[in-house]
Amino acid sequence: NGQTLTLPDIVLGTFGNANLAGAIQVCSDRPVTVSSRTFTREGAKTYGFGSQATRREQAIAPGSTRYIPDIRENGSFRTNLGLTNVSRTTATAKVKLTLSNGTVVGEQTYTVKPWSHIQRNRVVRDFTAANVAGAVLSIEPSGGSVIAYAAIVDGSTNDSSYVEALY
Repeated sequence: NGQTLTLPDIVLGTFGNANLAGAIQVCSDRPVTVSSRTFTREGAKTYGFGSQATRREQAIAPGSTRYIPDIRENGSFRTNLGLTNVSRTTATAKVKLTLSNGTVVGEQTYTVKPWSHIQRNRVVRDFTAANVAGAVLSIEPSGGSVIAYAAIVDGSTNDSSYVEALY
């Protein structure tokens, strides 16, 4: 109780490769709090984002829809979409992009294998080449439950904000 474990570079330390991407599942028979900071080193500086772990029970269930607001793709910002399948079966996620004026730009379907993670960089470009600000992504999975997030990246600093689909 009250103990802390810090793993400075879990990907390199565990898998021996710093160029991997994905999700890490943490299992425990006791209550545990998990957080992560993903970053890029540039000289003596770093930039990236921090996030708290999401419990599997909080994932988006098949047939449910959740939303991620403030989606941007323009000269100042870009948005990456992450989807993590927390199921034993392949999940598909129907994703819609709706502009701030309520116009639905389009719909894409992404497939995520069991216990896997994908990230779509500059996800807005999967829907439109136009500049976008204040849009919303809706995520509706089928076949399995998913955790969905957006990393909204500031183009001038490469710093990003983590926004999880929570409502």
